[in-house]
Amino acid sequence: LVIAMSGVVQAAPLTNRVFDAYFLGFESEPAMDYGGQDVVTVHSAISRGLSKAVKTSYVAPAYEFFFAAGLSTFQHEVFGHGSRAREYSLDPEYSFGFDFSGGTGLNKDPTTVEQNIIIAAGGTEGDSVMAHRILMDLYTGDGTDGSKIPLMAIAKIDFSLYCLITPDPSSSSEDFQDAYTNGNDIAYYVTARQAQRRHANPADVWNNDYAIDFQDPMLKDNYDEARAAAIWNLVDPSALAAMYGYVADHVIGGKTQVRPPVIPLGGGFGMTVGTRAFLGPEEVTRFLDLYLITPGPLVMLYARDLQSSMDQTYGYGAGVYKIPVGSRVKLSLLGDLWQTPESIEKLYDGTGWNTCGEVSTMFSDHVGVTCKIGDKSDGYFPGTPMAAGVCMAAPESLWRFETKLLILDGLMTNQTTKVALVIGGSRGIGRAIALRLAQSGFDIWLTYHQNQAAADEVKAAIEGMGRACDLLKFDVGDHDAAKAALSRKADQRAPDAVVFNAGIARDNLFVFMSKAEWDAVINTNLNGFYNVIHPVIFSMLREKRGRIVVISSTSGQIGQAGQVNYSASKAGLIGAVKALAREVGKKNIFVNVVAPGVVETEMVAHLPKEQILPLIPLGKFGKTEDVASIVNYLCADEHMYIQGQVIGVNGGLAI
Repeated sequence: LVIAMSGVVQAAPLTNRVFDAYFLGFESEPAMDYGGQDVVTVHSAISRGLSKAVKTSYVAPAYEFFFAAGLSTFQHEVFGHGSRAREYSLDPEYSFGFDFSGGTGLNKDPTTVEQNIIIAAGGTEGDSVMAHRILMDLYTGDGTDGSKIPLMAIAKIDFSLYCLITPDPSSSSEDFQDAYTNGNDIAYYVTARQAQRRHANPADVWNNDYAIDFQDPMLKDNYDEARAAAIWNLVDPSALAAMYGYVADHVIGGKTQVRPPVIPLGGGFGMTVGTRAFLGPEEVTRFLDLYLITPGPLVMLYARDLQSSMDQTYGYGAGVYKIPVGSRVKLSLLGDLWQTPESIEKLYDGTGWNTCGEVSTMFSDHVGVTCKIGDKSDGYFPGTPMAAGVCMAAPESLWRFETKLLILDGLMTNQTTKVALVIGGSRGIGRAIALRLAQSGFDIWLTYHQNQAAADEVKAAIEGMGRACDLLKFDVGDHDAAKAALSRKADQRAPDAVVFNAGIARDNLFVFMSKAEWDAVINTNLNGFYNVIHPVIFSMLREKRGRIVVISSTSGQIGQAGQVNYSASKAGLIGAVKALAREVGKKNIFVNVVAPGVVETEMVAHLPKEQILPLIPLGKFGKTEDVASIVNYLCADEHMYIQGQVIGVNGGLAI
């Protein structure tokens, strides 16, 4: 949200406190994926803490990019170079500078030149593996923490930055020699590729004693291939869209949770494309990713080329990320197949493959475990061991096993931050319901039709409580407008509670009632129920949870002269709720009716008080807060055995 005041654009406060899980864990080497998620956890923890103290969203990039730069260096060295060195049992050690520089040393010399190549490429490999996982999270479900995007961006830039600062060996051999001697990743990688072709001593290569042959045309070819891969890695449409979402939603809009724009395909589906690249032991490989965004998991397809010094082959892969299996389990599957190119380095040949499955299970709202198990052939695939059948527990095993503990922030996570969709929430009963649910910890999606000022006032009150409020403007009687407004929100996440409060009255004796008066009331009060519940019910069924509360009326229970249209619409809602409750009860979705009597709102201001009060045993009109309290009760998680009921809030008017 951009708020314009006197021509000055102000940042929105960081009030949408929806966050991802904290991950702590380990995996068999190379620990680039889960190690990278540990790095993301540290960055998220820092960003969340600072966002509590510094609530102006325009300030967020200052600290998010600052800490992303330092932590990206840590990922590059410890879970990049270091992961590959640990895979070969070379006992790495690290150094870091206050200028975000870093270095990796070895206490044991490499035993093969291939190890030199893989360790040199490991830094940018670790960066790219972490960036890819962040992007997958961004395009799945509700998206992910906006604070992660700077970490993704710096990790993507890192590869290109190394190439830009690496001198061209064909035009500046002395500078290139210095870059190799000083530990520049790209210079070291290209040199080690040449050393592999020359069968050089691996210790000499590591200790900078190898004499580079600058007359070798393949030295320049390998350098150019690395630069081309770096550019391919940088011009990533999915990453650029993520940066747009970061600026629009996180920096300007003040939202903690970001889901980037995608190409819409209709029905809650969308797509985007991505690019990434890696440096292999005898080839450079470039991925073209296709992400298919669905209301459930993320579907990924990719093709890639593998370019060696003398050959070019291709690989293909597919995966499904975070398939919901019940309400607490998510499953991910990935498979890859590629043809190893012929090369002068002659390290691998034939067809390579990799398979992987990952399961995330929540034991409670705060603690869970994620496990990954996979198998692969010999050869290079990013983020996986070089050898076939590497296992954390037993290297001889045919399977590798990786596990980590998933710890959620108990105060600020997707599991504990709930969302309520309040239909017709700008005035009267709807306003009271929205405020009461916000007090109970719900973020609010609030719909309204025309009164912008009233909606803004409710939004400000909710945000003043530290909750988030998204405003959605549409007419509930307009099916297309309601679907357009709600489908995208429901695709991002299922609301935990839906309150249907829209209603109008066009009172008249039936004999004098016009068709327009009948249609207007039925269209808003009854058709509106279909128009707003239908776009969100699928997401609630998918999550197997939710509360739906429909505001009917005493008129729908006992009828009221002069309100045949209104009574019919409200009675229709009661019938619809009872039927829907039978349909969705087995999916842990609770559907109930609250039927207010005469409540002090604008809608009843014209009624003759002196004639109505004698009919109410309590002798008074109800207040909007009376209705809001019952709705809040029905939306609370601890009330799990009320289904398909009509609860009257009428002072005894209907007994």
